[in-house]
Amino acid sequence: MKNETHKAGVGIAGVITLIFLVLKLTGLIDCKWSFIVAPLLIAFILRWLIPGITLIAAWCKWRLKK
Repeated sequence: MKNETHKAGVGIAGVITLIFLVLKLTGLIDCKWSFIVAPLLIAFILRWLIPGITLIAAWCKWRLKK
């Protein structure tokens, strides 16, 4: 029987979003909601953009070898 551990937690983008959310809801900052959720959107885009660029680069390298 394997002992498997899974790490789950809030990343840096989640922490920043939570901080902005609390500050917005308490009235300490006055900014648009798009600014509040921007860290999550940036993290989501980077999560898909970096592997996508890597796959395209690998595919181009493979095509040039043919």
